Amino acid sequence: PPPLPPPPPPPEGVSFPAPPSAPVGGEEGKDYIGGLEALSLNHLPPGSARFWAPVVCMYLLTLLYLSLLRREWPIYARLRHMWDAQPAPHRYAVLLRVSPAATPPSVLE
Repeated sequence: PPPLPPPPPPPEGVSFPAPPSAPVGGEEGKDYIGGLEALSLNHLPPGSARFWAPVVCMYLLTLLYLSLLRREWPIYARLRHMWDAQPAPHRYAVLLRVSPAATPPSVLE
């Protein structure tokens, strides 16, 4: 068979936006934040008020997820019980293991 062609190059123009709390500009090494540092909270000084926005968003998203999970769980449980109540051959299968050590030699012949 012929060799496989090389994979396509990654799409151009894909970027990750910097969080709004990241300072932009400044001189290199002073107030400049770039790369993965812009996506973390390490650049915030201790006690900064800008820290609270991600914390509040985290709690809001957690509450949203838990409320959706609480609404969805009874539906899932009902559908799962209906699925388990259907007759299926794999629910009646039995696995038998025969151990030569526990079986009399007359049965194994």
